[in-house]
Amino acid sequence: HRRGVSAIAAKAKVTDWDSAIKQPFDWYAIDCLDNDLFFAPPFDPETIDIYGFSLCGHLSEVAKRIEASRRILDLEDNWDDEGSIAYDEATWRAAVQIVVDSANAYWDSTQQVAPVPAISPGPDGSIDVTWRVGRRQVLINVPPAGEGPAVFSGLDAEDKDRSVEGRIGTDKNQEWLLTWLTK
Repeated sequence: HRRGVSAIAAKAKVTDWDSAIKQPFDWYAIDCLDNDLFFAPPFDPETIDIYGFSLCGHLSEVAKRIEASRRILDLEDNWDDEGSIAYDEATWRAAVQIVVDSANAYWDSTQQVAPVPAISPGPDGSIDVTWRVGRRQVLINVPPAGEGPAVFSGLDAEDKDRSVEGRIGTDKNQEWLLTWLTK
């Protein structure tokens, strides 16, 4: 068995590294030289790469929703028999970028999996991203590429005074909206 300084915790000297990492626990208890236990989080799952975006491995349900949303690009002009226009890949990518950046940032700051959003066709070639948790909902409407910033509204069904709305850039994560949503 190897002995030495753990790559997980520089301060903890591991006495039995090989057997410590083979334990079937969610948190690995590593026996240290002074017989104290050091608890290290499990290794993150691999990064999920999807259509050129990278998601934290814990966000597999978000990745599945992104995959499913790609069907929006198959909708042709007048897909709803009401004159709607087809959806542009650049618009879809802008919407997905908001989802990816926000979900990754939410994980990084809270170590919690972000709620899974709906990614759906919006009006006039825009794409809607909607998160719902309990009594709160956040809707981000991403306009066709090059037609201005996205707009958002956050509704608290129990306290209308806590509702939020505004404009956002599609090139920045909106983790703060997820934090508002989950409080």
